Amino acid sequence: MSLLTDATTEEVERLLALFPAANLRDEWPAYEDQPKDDTCKVVATDRPRAEVSAFVKKAFGYCKQHVHLFATNGKVTKLPAKITDGEKLATLTARSAIYLTRCSITVILTDTHEDAAIDFLWPVKIEVTDKHAILSAVILKKDIASYFPSRALVNSSGLSEETIVADVMQDLNLTPLDVHKGVKALWHSKYMDCHFTKYRKAKSSAYEIVDRTEKKGIRENEPALYEVLRKAPMRQSVFHLDEKEKTSIHHFSVDPTMGTLAFSTYAETETDPSNVVRKILQGN
Repeated sequence: MSLLTDATTEEVERLLALFPAANLRDEWPAYEDQPKDDTCKVVATDRPRAEVSAFVKKAFGYCKQHVHLFATNGKVTKLPAKITDGEKLATLTARSAIYLTRCSITVILTDTHEDAAIDFLWPVKIEVTDKHAILSAVILKKDIASYFPSRALVNSSGLSEETIVADVMQDLNLTPLDVHKGVKALWHSKYMDCHFTKYRKAKSSAYEIVDRTEKKGIRENEPALYEVLRKAPMRQSVFHLDEKEKTSIHHFSVDPTMGTLAFSTYAETETDPSNVVRKILQGN
């Protein structure tokens, strides 16, 4: 039996809640007049798990997600059969698939001093090209306490994204991809501008923040610093795309040194996040 088939109604409900309300309405128009939480509950209770599986496969690209980029050294010929504590949910192409794993989080209920646990079904996508591998993990809701009627403190966060990434790296013999070249090429092309960054100086580290009310980033506001950053190693950085770009992704964060990106908002078009990733890889 599969994780999704064996999952509780509550687990499926939490899985569906990771997706935008618009996608849920499009998939199940009979429930379009209901609040999102109610739609998730009804679908998890009444609809076949095969429908839910097909929806996850179709709507993954719209989710908030962390993206990890790797160099394959040209040696990766097949996708993993499974991921940590999980399994393959759907094959998209010969070189891409969606996986599902379970993350169990334990909490302490402060009112009664009792332990409690909550499980999440966690979608992850892996894609392999001739030179690169891309692992995208849906961002789980951070406010775990909101799932409990009384105040709750996280005791154990269970399976971590770092563990999943490390296991896939070992399984496929991957190395993190430095994307400074691709990120800075897009920055220089005026596709986007940086509004926050941590960077390495000669003998220390520093950070820079630009007020978003300016609607201009470091390249426009601090040209001297921009020239420094074009050559400096950068870590956690936030870029805002030019307003002329026809995309629902208006900003994202990236650690160019480690090849990790975060898209913290839902996409309105499935390919919007992957287009940003593709542009970075093309310039790299």
